[in-house]
Amino acid sequence: MIRFVAVLSRPLGLAVWFLTAWGAAAGQSFVGQAAKRQDVRVLDSLVLSGMGGANHSLEGLASRDALIELMMSGDSTPHVAWGLALHRWIRSAGDAHLRVRFDLAAAERLECALPPAMELLDPNGPWAGFGPGLDVAASARHAWLTRTWPWVGELGGCSEAALSAPLEPIAEGAKQAPAVDKAGKAGMAVVEQEQYVHWTVGSFGAGSDRAFRRAFRKSRRQVRQSGLPILLDLRGNLGGYRTRRHAVLHALVAPSRWPQEWDRKWGDKDAKMEEVPPMPAVKTSRRMEAPLAVVVDGLSFSASLLLVDALNFADRAKVFGCAPLGQPGGCSGSPTPHTLPGSMWRVDVPQRASFIGLNISPVSHYGLSGAVVSDVPGVMVEEAVWWLCTQVPAP
Repeated sequence: MIRFVAVLSRPLGLAVWFLTAWGAAAGQSFVGQAAKRQDVRVLDSLVLSGMGGANHSLEGLASRDALIELMMSGDSTPHVAWGLALHRWIRSAGDAHLRVRFDLAAAERLECALPPAMELLDPNGPWAGFGPGLDVAASARHAWLTRTWPWVGELGGCSEAALSAPLEPIAEGAKQAPAVDKAGKAGMAVVEQEQYVHWTVGSFGAGSDRAFRRAFRKSRRQVRQSGLPILLDLRGNLGGYRTRRHAVLHALVAPSRWPQEWDRKWGDKDAKMEEVPPMPAVKTSRRMEAPLAVVVDGLSFSASLLLVDALNFADRAKVFGCAPLGQPGGCSGSPTPHTLPGSMWRVDVPQRASFIGLNISPVSHYGLSGAVVSDVPGVMVEEAVWWLCTQVPAP
């Protein structure tokens, strides 16, 4: 089993010496200077034009300098250390679709105890380098590192003490990834409560189109027949297809009230912006007009946040939860994997960029707190339910 400690945040000379010694002891593979040069040349061709202002931010400049210095070093670099250096630079763009695929490099998936949040997010610790950039809200970074812990713990050097410790129990009421049945249908569930109906949309990307349409029609019927205020739960929804996002929006808001949506090639700011027409996978003839609260968490991202943007634009819902993985106003999409020729690290690079309501000034993190709180799942739902119960019912 690999045991590795990431110390790229320390002075580079000490870091290179330590990583080289540790990698040799762990039997880890190394990346030579020629291979590192190949990687940087190819990576630049893929992402440099799309990095935008990140190239001129303090973190963007610092991470780029560290990457180039490590590339120029005559010494070979441990494989994971090189992956961390690549990731540190591209994550400075603040786009979770742009990342190094560490999940494909871990030799095995660990089941050791998850460290406390403060330790997991420590910028000088062994694990923070595998997550989103430090400018992303702590709630989102913690959620991402928790989700990816089975391989982050392996690559980051989960301690022997942690290996022998029992797994942390999941907090009561915590939101889990939606269940997936044998047919591959993403979890879309409706639970009728006394004062509201809880509609969970766990993904816009999992399962076939046919499975989504069937699950959506069933859920829509249950929500409408309840006649209750709606709690739309987008926690853990990392995004997916535009047509499915539009189906949910179409059921809640008439297309005449939708904001303008634009699309262009990612990384080409001079590319023509093309307006995106409504394209719901399932059309709804009669809107659901009951009061609507939307709950997001640190793993809400991409298409799920574009849905939140549209609902906000139409003044159709109030948003609760904690700061998500993305920002208001748009996001990248269609990430495509590329293999760097020198180290063979896989890197995901977006292909498209979408924008919602260009004439609206976005509110950072949707006005939600980015703090990490242990009982956030329960608090998020309680606040949303309280708000729903104070609203005037729809006619």
